[in-house]
Amino acid sequence: MTTTQESLSSCLAQLYPRPCVRGQRIARLEETRLGPFELTAESAFELGRNNIGVFVGSCGGLGRAMNLLRALDRADSGGRWIVITATKKMNAVLFAEWQLQRTSFIPLNRVPTYWTASQLIFAPPEGLGKIDNRELLKDPGVAGLILLDMQCFVHKARSMTTRYNFKVQNDRPQLIANFRSRLCREGWLPPLMFWTEKPAKSVWTTDMLSPYCLDAWWFVDGQSLSCSQREEGHL
Repeated sequence: MTTTQESLSSCLAQLYPRPCVRGQRIARLEETRLGPFELTAESAFELGRNNIGVFVGSCGGLGRAMNLLRALDRADSGGRWIVITATKKMNAVLFAEWQLQRTSFIPLNRVPTYWTASQLIFAPPEGLGKIDNRELLKDPGVAGLILLDMQCFVHKARSMTTRYNFKVQNDRPQLIANFRSRLCREGWLPPLMFWTEKPAKSVWTTDMLSPYCLDAWWFVDGQSLSCSQREEGHL
């Protein structure tokens, strides 16, 4: 093993000391079970080196997603996670729930461009480029990115037309891909997980690969998704 490989192996061992994201891998169309999914140092290496995204369909609404994220935020070891919200409104809802402990909506202009919790950093795509590098470089680093896109539309947001008929580029998936490239370590990228209410078979997922600069997907049944630090399996 080369020095570079040893360095990356050591880094991954710190990022994923134990699997804290689990689920059931499935085939996209038939939804047949392919076996358990656990985000370990080994599986993260395969995802990051081969540029494979994790599509988690049928994961439920935003309330369930928040419960899963809270469990992930309670992890006492491992890397930090970047939670990308599909809209600024969603970001405001999460900020109010997480930081202010209230369910009432707050004005968008009162929500920071990005904000942090224990193990999580939250931002919409437009806020990713403004995350302080010191946050990203905190040991042991970033374990992965989670895109919360319940209606599965962010990959289509590549441009917009003004009232004067001028087309303005607003490539939101490219913002995510660019940010992820900042996190590259020795040819390895932190995995990108995509959480949505829609089942994978109802989405033309091949069309989503290019916008996010991915080469393939692994599909996970969102109903089986679990985020915890317990050692034993749950499937």
